[in-house]
Formats: sequence, C-alpha cells, structure tokens
Amino acid sequence: MFVTVQIPIIDVRPLLAQQTCRDVLPSWPRPDRVFAGSSPKHHRSNYVRGLGAVRPRLKGGVAPWLSESFYVDVQGLVRVGRQVNRGDRSESVSAQPVYRNFYTDGVTGRLEVCFRFLGWNYRNNSKRNEDRVKMLAIQAPVRLRALGDKAGPLIEVGERFAKHLLSSTTISPGASVQEWWVQPGTPAVITEIPPPWSLNFQLRQRWLVYSGMRISSWDLAQGDESDDAARRLRVHVSRLHADLVAIETVLGLCENRRLDVAFRPVESHILRLLDLLLRPSRHGFASISLLARVLGHARDVYDDIIGTTTSIAGSIDNPKIVERVDRLSEMIKDASQPSSRGILVRIEELIMARNENTISGGNFHGPVNQGEGGAHMQVGGVAPAQLRELIEQMTAAAGELAKDLPDEQAVAVEDAAAGVSRELEQEASERNERGVRARLKTLFEIASEAGTAGASLAGAVSAIQAILGM
Repeated sequence: MFVTVQIPIIDVRPLLAQQTCRDVLPSWPRPDRVFAGSSPKHHRSNYVRGLGAVRPRLKGGVAPWLSESFYVDVQGLVRVGRQVNRGDRSESVSAQPVYRNFYTDGVTGRLEVCFRFLGWNYRNNSKRNEDRVKMLAIQAPVRLRALGDKAGPLIEVGERFAKHLLSSTTISPGASVQEWWVQPGTPAVITEIPPPWSLNFQLRQRWLVYSGMRISSWDLAQGDESDDAARRLRVHVSRLHADLVAIETVLGLCENRRLDVAFRPVESHILRLLDLLLRPSRHGFASISLLARVLGHARDVYDDIIGTTTSIAGSIDNPKIVERVDRLSEMIKDASQPSSRGILVRIEELIMARNENTISGGNFHGPVNQGEGGAHMQVGGVAPAQLRELIEQMTAAAGELAKDLPDEQAVAVEDAAAGVSRELEQEASERNERGVRARLKTLFEIASEAGTAGASLAGAVSAIQAILGM
C-alpha cells in the first residue's frame, strides 16, 4: 500500500510584469540538461537552487504535460522521520518514505512525498483503517534541512517550503520580494490500495479534515510495475488536483488586483489552465467526465472557483476564455448532486473507447478534438471548417498512434498535436508560426518512423502543412 501526500506550490512570478529576480534556470517546462542520478553525467543536470537536481522520470512523462517528464529530487532538503503506529500485533504499521519529489511547469508545482506502508492489516481493511494510515502519512514528522527548523507534520510544511523556494531562487541579494508570489494550496492525499480490496473500484474521491484543514483524498487501485493505465491515472489525478488549485490561486490574485488580468501572460495562462481542465481526453482518460463528477459532488468547495472565474471573465475581452468559463459553469449545474460519501468510478468508465467516438459513462460525445474552440480559427483564405476538419483528423490520428508508441514518443506526439491545435486557434498575428512548424515536423518524423501505423497522421500533417504553406 502506498500513500502520497501532495502539497501544491503555485509560483506566479512568470505572470508578473515587474522584475522578480527569479533564477531563469532551469528553463521550465523543459529543462536544458537532465541526467539520471546513475548517469556518469549526473553532475551536469540543471538544478533548482536550494532544492535539488532535475532528474528524468525513468518511465517517461505522461501527456499532455511537458513538465511530467522531469522532477526535482528534494530528498536532501525534505527530511522525513519514520512514522510508526504501535497498536496490537494486528494493527501495527510503519510508514517508510519512498521518494520526495517536486514537479513544476514553472507556475503550477507540487511537492509529493510517497510512503510505503509495511504491516498494513489486509484482513481488516476498512474505511477506518485506511483513514488511520492516511493520518500517519499526513502527520509524518518533516523538517527542511536548509532551514535548520524543527520537525512538524508533513501536511503543514507547504508554507515553509514555499518561502524557501522563493528565497533560494531569488538571485539578486537584497531584491524586494513578496511572499504571495509563491504560495501553497489545498493539499491532497493519493492512496494506492492493492487488490483484492480495490477490485470494486478503480478511483474514489472524498474529503478528509485535519486540524481544521480540508484535504482532497483520492483512492486508486494499485497496479503492478507493468500496469501503465494505473500509473497514468495516478498522474492524471495528481495533475487534476494541482490544476484546480492553480486556477483558484491565479483567479483569486486577479480578483484582488495583485495580478493584472489584462496582462497577456496572465490571460494566456488562464486560458491554458481552462483548456487543460476542459479537455475531453487526457492520455486516454475521459478527463471532462471525471472533472464533472468531482466538481459536482463537492460543489460547496468549487462554487467559489466558478463564481470567481465568471466574475473575472466579465472583465476579459477574450471570447475564448468566456466560452470556456460558460462551459465550466454549465458542467457544475449539470453535475450530480453533492455527496458526503464521495464518488466511486471504475476505470472502464474513464478509458476512451479505441474505435468509437464515445466515452463510456461520460458526458462527451463526438470526435476527440483536444484543441476546442475551432470556430475562432482563421488562416488566410482557408475556410475555417476545412482546417478544423484536418486538425480533428490529426488529433485523432495522433491519439491512436500514441497508444502503440514508447512512452517518450507517445508524450511527444500528444504534446505536439495539442500544441498545433492550440496555436492554430490563435489569430494569425498572434500565432507562433515557428512553433507550429516545429511541432508539425515532429509529428511527421515520428509518424514516418512508425511506417504503416503512422500513415494517417503523416497524411493529416502533410495536408495541414500544405494549407499553411509550410
């Protein structure tokens, strides 16, 4: 049994117009130099000042997030004591730290500390026992080595970690910084429960309360090392929680005028977060269906986010953001009624059907179009409908090919397809044509290497290049 405590860390310095003196390295979301700890070049890896070296994920990343291919190894900074619950022989368990990683795309970050529980009583599994194990992880004594501070509960380390990240990555001595630039968000606990106790569900979400703090609790069926679907679902859930915290934080700062909602990087970041949350699919999972159920059963938690989003959208002259906010609001209204017992989902309800245009158990129907917003696309004299159809073909073909590719190539294909769709949604004057050209080249090269399996993708890419005159 594994329990991971996640503490979101939101760093809004890239969204500020003023000089923050933040260290420009590593270059997120894709650092320049990344080597495994076992590599003879490990000492050449980029590192985050005061935290640790950037390492590659051994099994590769998970689309659609570029940053998920890497993590910052913070074991030297975050010191975790062994947590033991000494009950009678049948209830004695201990929490052994497995890893301490920090993930970030430059703005949305998360500190994750994972424990393996030894001696967990499989014969007496119950909600009470599961919650007891989670509390052991939440209360594990943690100190930050660089600060020389006293150990405190892991769940309360977020504020100290955020302050340390801010100070250590400010490279100009005496620079004026504001603590709100880097701040922690609502924590989450992700528990991977082994079979046979997890056979009746694949995903369960509810809320825990610790010392007046509300914690999002996710229970997942634990897969073995070869179970890629279980691994992808775990990353999917982790990012879903972090993205919700990020948009809540960014919108809150816009509402109190600390962030300028009219500043282009802020506007673009809000749009990107909404796009990620509203994607019909994330690496084969029915993301929008899961999001609707999560938001629906905890409506009292997320109503403020929706209200703030709606309010902010009214002051933004961006029809794309307004359209997405309207969809998010409608999703909440149409979702299931609040439930204190949480939600229970089988993985079959989340996995996209391979040869059908539906999602079992979901609310989405029709071809997968990760780009969305096709009505706004204009490319010279090309009919928007013609280009939109080609982008849909490219996105669908990329999704099909990615299922049969190695992890790294699958991530590259899905990232590139999503990037092309996103860029072509922009007005011609705002589009990064060099980026579109590079992504289309990546797609064509991988599709060509795949031979017959990549023929559909290669054809769609060639057609788009011809239309764009590339």
